[in-house]
Amino acid sequence: MLINPFVFLIVQFLWTTIYAFNAVSTIQGFTLQETITYFAISQIVGFFVWTWIVGMVGEVIKFGDFARYVLMPVDFFWSMISEAFGNKLPSMLIKAPVLLLLLKLFFDIIINTNPVYLIMFIMSLLMSFLLYNVFFFIMGLLTFWQESYFLFELLGVAALNFFSGALIPLDFYPGFMKTIVNILPFKYIYYSPIMIYLEKFTINESLSILFQQLIAFIILYFIAKLLFRIGRKKFTSQGG
Repeated sequence: MLINPFVFLIVQFLWTTIYAFNAVSTIQGFTLQETITYFAISQIVGFFVWTWIVGMVGEVIKFGDFARYVLMPVDFFWSMISEAFGNKLPSMLIKAPVLLLLLKLFFDIIINTNPVYLIMFIMSLLMSFLLYNVFFFIMGLLTFWQESYFLFELLGVAALNFFSGALIPLDFYPGFMKTIVNILPFKYIYYSPIMIYLEKFTINESLSILFQQLIAFIILYFIAKLLFRIGRKKFTSQGG
């Protein structure tokens, strides 16, 4: 299930109460409808980007099947990511449009019909998928040095939820937190594609965000490649 209806009702009630209590039409530039839409789209983004790649990588390393992937001509990361994406895409294509229509019908969320922004949103969403999975791929590679990947997964999820804007827009964070968030790449996973969907960025700003997502992915990918090489040497030296 992409969104738990009960949870969504609670979120809608809370935000409606907050806006009414403060007697305002906007908070940090977000209307009530935009804030509720932000939460709805964040759930769809979360469903799309999530895979268990940290566990897939961890299990391969932990149980010695890693050698098979080393001998394959395909890059280990792209092998993992292709399998995960292939499992994800059909379900996403079927469920997401239906969910958006239901949310529009019952909760009046914003449905973006601007083709330019929709294309940029889809491109940003694909980059979010790569960023999410290269980050947790790195978490999985740490299994080379620590047998259990559960702690890395837990810490990764906590960091992602807090710094990515998965729960609320990052605009609602206090100033010092925004400074930290802007240094980290997590905002490109949730916050950026949702803001593009809501047309909170201009077209030029959106294109800049897409470029920044690409740069962030390249940096994380090279970190992953470096850890992979170091881990492979450790694996080989131990007779794996």
